This record gives sequence, C-alpha cells and structure tokens, in this order.
Amino acid sequence: MVIISGRIEEPLLDALFRFSSNPTLREAAQSLLREDIQDAAVFVAEQVRLIAAREDEERRRQKRPLINWREFYVGSVGIGLTPAKRSKRRFDWFAYAAWNTKPHRNVEKYCGEMRIMRAAKDVRCRHIGGLVVVGESQYDGGSGIQRWTLDPCEACRQLMREKYRRLFRQDTLVLTAQPVSQLRILKTIPRLMHDHGESW
Repeated sequence: MVIISGRIEEPLLDALFRFSSNPTLREAAQSLLREDIQDAAVFVAEQVRLIAAREDEERRRQKRPLINWREFYVGSVGIGLTPAKRSKRRFDWFAYAAWNTKPHRNVEKYCGEMRIMRAAKDVRCRHIGGLVVVGESQYDGGSGIQRWTLDPCEACRQLMREKYRRLFRQDTLVLTAQPVSQLRILKTIPRLMHDHGESW
C-alpha cells in the first residue's frame, strides 16, 4: 500500500489562504479564476492521480486486486467552505483530493468527485466553489461526447444535480485538465451540464 505522509492538499490550502484568510462565498466561487490557485489545484489532482497509479503498480507486483482494473486514473479536488472553528471567522477553506476506483468490470465505479461530495457533506461544507478534474479524455458514457479534457461523468453530474445539489451554485467553477499538460478548460456548472445536453 502506498503511504501518504502529510496532507496532500497542503499546497492548495496555502494558495487559498494567501488569497483570503477570511473567505467568503463569493471568494470561494472566484478562487479558480486565479492562476496560482489553478496551478496548486491541478498539481494536487495530478499527485493523487499518480498515487492511485503507484498503488496499483504495487498491488500488481504483489498479485493483489487492483483499485482500478482498467488502469484509468483520474485525480479530483474540491474547493469550498466549511463553518469556521474560530468565532471571529464565518468560514474556513475546505480542500479535498481523491481518486477514482473500479476494482472489477462488474463493480460500480466510484469517482474522485463522488468522494469529494461525500466528504463535503460529512464536514458540513456550505458551498463547493470549485471542482478540478485531471484525467485522460474519453467519450462520456451519458452524452457520448468527447471533450479535449475529461469532464465529470454522467453519474457525477447526476449527483451534482440531485443528491448533492445544495453544495453547488450557479457560479461554481469546474476546471478540467489533461495530465502533464498545459491544457485546461474552465466553465461553470450550468455550462458543463449544457455541454452534455443536460439542464442545471
């Protein structure tokens, strides 16, 4: 098993606190407009993607079941706000990174974005202002569309629209990027849904 020392999201949290030490809902929604925060978020998403790949390399050597049988690795990061633990502030930054898993062809996939939404709910996150996805582009299982970068899948988009709707707003930004590339696409959630023929 690959051991992660320290908090993988630390570079992103550092960039977020440099941006604002007393964050607001507006700042959470605007955070991914800043290049330094984009860079930190993409870096963290790429790191968790590589951790998942390294974990499977180790499992393959040990002849153990893989976490992703297709070897299709995606790193994701959520940026949001949680209620502040100190009374002088209303919110604290929330940053959570995760990877996707699908250990067998007949097992349901569990995307990094799904883990982010579940973690956000668990810590009473008030608002996810940004979502970052780093992975190789492929055809979308719901819309059949292939973009230059990998959008959250149809199952994740449905969770965003339904079960976890309260976590998102019209101005929540989604940043998608190709691994080890300068190619990035930034759009709002309504635009993301529209691109796949869905409504927000």
